[in-house]
Order: sequence, then structure tokens, then C-alpha cells
Amino acid sequence: MKQRNSQVDNMKGILIFLVVFGHFLVAMRGTSGIISWLIILIYSFHMPAFLLIAGLFAKKVTLKKIGKLLGLYVVFQLLFMVFVQFTGYSQEIYVHFLNPIFHLWYLISLSLYYGMVLIAQKMKVKITLYFLIGTIILAFISRVIGTILLQENQAWLPLIYFLQRHFVFLPFFVGGYLVRDQGFVLLEKSRNMKAISKVVIVLLLCVCVGMPWINLQAFEYLVYGFVQSAGFSNSILTYCVMFAYQYLLATLCIVALCIFTPTKTGQLSQWGQQSLIIYLGHPLFFFIVYIFKDSFIGIPSIIILVVSVILSWITCYGLSEIGKRQHVI
Repeated sequence: MKQRNSQVDNMKGILIFLVVFGHFLVAMRGTSGIISWLIILIYSFHMPAFLLIAGLFAKKVTLKKIGKLLGLYVVFQLLFMVFVQFTGYSQEIYVHFLNPIFHLWYLISLSLYYGMVLIAQKMKVKITLYFLIGTIILAFISRVIGTILLQENQAWLPLIYFLQRHFVFLPFFVGGYLVRDQGFVLLEKSRNMKAISKVVIVLLLCVCVGMPWINLQAFEYLVYGFVQSAGFSNSILTYCVMFAYQYLLATLCIVALCIFTPTKTGQLSQWGQQSLIIYLGHPLFFFIVYIFKDSFIGIPSIIILVVSVILSWITCYGLSEIGKRQHVI
């Protein structure tokens, strides 16, 4: 049996905790600006990092793996289609089978990414740096086209949001796939970076994380992956800068994650190993909390943060124990 990489498991553990934590913050934030800023920071890199890790391990993709992801999508899409009817969440989305509910877009996108790799391998087409550049250009174009289409027909909103997320996050998966053979070597090097390099990264990160205060709502949609090209202004230059900023912030956060993630096996490792069941199961708790979202308006941010951390820890711990003992997924 191949030995697991504890640092990767810990990274996935941190990321899945941030996924759950970020969702609880969305449900409980009320009108807090600091909570909105924290949501932007979390969303700027947690899914890009997950997809980069998925790319690292995409060397041996099989139809069985793709089928499993699609099967999970069918099961949980049907479950959530029923569940959201009783929570009020369905009033804010278009609920139908082809519109992934909440976070299930990840299963569809990852299946398509794996399918892309499988086809490339079967056809003996090499995925290169030029392909990565092409995906970034495609992500840029998808947002411009999305803006045009939504001006014509708002009914396309769910499909356009899904497609934009799909293309916007694709470069991270491709980036992970490109370095798959050297990925663990790069992780080792990241831990051994000189102190001055770590300081530079932290300083750059501090500058970047301050920018969302310019326009919290627009930046939040930006990191969700579906802000339109007109989301900041009518200036194409402004849009280009914000588009580049999204990838810069995500990259810096991922590098910082690689540098500071511990290597010892522990609770984070268990969460990382059970990240899929946590990812799929935690919305059941989110939807319940979401029912009371209006009750959190006016509550101090520190209380919301503390409650969100506690709920996130309980959710991650409980679901990981279920996955560990029952081998559910």
C-alpha cells in the first residue's frame, strides 16, 4: 500500500475546514464588513488549491473515478433538491437537475477536468505550458461572453455561472497536472525556503488581501468565479487588472499554504483523508443554519466568528469520524 503524504493530507484538512467555515460565515454574516472580507480571503484560494491538488494526482485517471464523481453528483443533487425546499434556500436559486446546487459544481467540473486528461492521454496529446496559458485566456473570454449573454437573457444565469466557474478554476487544475511529477519536490522546497523569501510572500499577501475593501461585493463575486467583465467598471483595463489580481492572490495564498502547513499526522490529516464526505455532507448543516440567517444581523462579528469556528470543527470532526468508521465514500 502506497504511503500517504501527510503534508498533502494536512493541506486538504485545512482547506476542507475553510470550505465549511466559509459556508457558515456566508449563512451567519449579517451585514458585517469584516466577515465579508474574510469570506473573500477564504474563497480566493480554497477551491483553487483543492483543484491544484487534484491536478497533482491526475496522472492515473480512470473512467471508474469519473463515474464515481458523476454518481455522487446525481445522488446529492437529488438529495439537496428535496432538502432546500424546506430551508428557503431554493427561493434564491433556480432548482433543477442541470443546475448544480450550492457546491456540487465541483463534482461536475472535476469530472470534466479528469475527462479532459483521460482523452489527452488516450490520444497521446501532451498538456503543456501553452495549454495552461490557453485555459487562462479561455477563462478571460468566458467572462466577457457571459456579460454579453446576460445582457440578452437573464434566464441563462445559472448555466453561465456554472460555465464561468468551470473555466475560471480550470487553470489551477492544469497547473497542478503540469507539475505532477515534481509536485512533491516543490512541496519539500517550499518548506525549506529561506526566511527572506517567506517574508516577501507574506508582505505581498498582506498587500493583496487589503484590496477587497475597495468594493467588497464585487470582489466577493470575483473570487466566487462568476463576476462579469463589467463587475468593476466599464474599463477593460480595470477588468484585466482585477482578473490578474484573482490569480495572483490565489497563487500567493497557495504558496503560503504550502510553506506553513505542518507535516506531522494529526486531526488535520484525518480531515484531509475524509475531505470528500465532509465536502458532500456539510451543506445539510449549512442549510439548517441558513434558515436563521436574518437572526444574525447586528450580532458582533467576533461572536459570529467564534460560533462559525465551533460549528465548523464539530461538522468536520463528526463527518470525518463517520467516513473513517463506516467507509461511506
